[in-house]
Amino acid sequence: MLADFCKEKAKAKSVYMWGEYGRPVTERTIAAKAKRYPLRYTEKRQAKLRNLVGKGYIGCDCGGLYKYFLWSDGGKAPLRYRKATDRNASGMYSSATERGKISDMPEIPGLILYMPGHCGVYVGNGYAVECTLGAFGDGIVRTPVRDRGWTHWLKMPEIDYREQAENAHVLKKTVDAVALRSEPSATKGKRHFYIPEGTLVTVVRENAAEADGLVWDEIECDGVGGFCAGKYLRRVEIAKTKTTTDALALRSEPSVTSGERFFYIPRGKEVSVLEEKAAVADGYTWDKIVFNETVGYAADEFLF
Repeated sequence: MLADFCKEKAKAKSVYMWGEYGRPVTERTIAAKAKRYPLRYTEKRQAKLRNLVGKGYIGCDCGGLYKYFLWSDGGKAPLRYRKATDRNASGMYSSATERGKISDMPEIPGLILYMPGHCGVYVGNGYAVECTLGAFGDGIVRTPVRDRGWTHWLKMPEIDYREQAENAHVLKKTVDAVALRSEPSATKGKRHFYIPEGTLVTVVRENAAEADGLVWDEIECDGVGGFCAGKYLRRVEIAKTKTTTDALALRSEPSVTSGERFFYIPRGKEVSVLEEKAAVADGYTWDKIVFNETVGYAADEFLF
């Protein structure tokens, strides 16, 4: 999947290089790009890039991230240039099979996020992966969608979005406080933080690895990816489903005023109910629900 590919590349060593699409940073590529795009490759920028040669870095630009996925068959094949899909951000906007305003974005990982002159990939749970240069980083980074300035979402002709939407990850709950680690190992994996008992997490890969006498799941919690020992996680069984009767905001808290809006769930979509009538606030009764991979609150009055 495009979203999973981008999340993996956000963990890799990368640097922003105008006109690049995931190739290693070398003296040859720096010289070639500097000759073609002299305004983008100042002496100062070239010096920084040369300092990364031989250190495992890849170069990429915003549209290059999508090309990286396409031209390597999702990372399964060597990179190969393909003229038919060599598009910049505006070209991707023009080529989209479907597009809409960012305020109405459906919860489908793999959508392209667009603003004039820039693009990224929506990876779910309110986050994007983009290749950027500036205040948000230098290279392929993971950023929150909110307040980033995206104007539109796009569906690209090369992506099967039915598969993207249907490939929902497993939801589990921690049965004890458990460490979220950078690698599937109690000794080698850096501990990001402890996840409290009773926390819902998204499982990206179940039984992803075996190490140190434990079976590890690859998960996401609060927007941070990592690994947890599977024995501390239990699948959440969904007892009830409902269908949205109108476009419905999924929020972080059961409140119109204090609950951050993750996104709108389109009309006619089925959601899984974790806790019916979990709260009453702001004139609404709220259900705690799951839509695709995201847990939040929605007004029960708009669920059938």
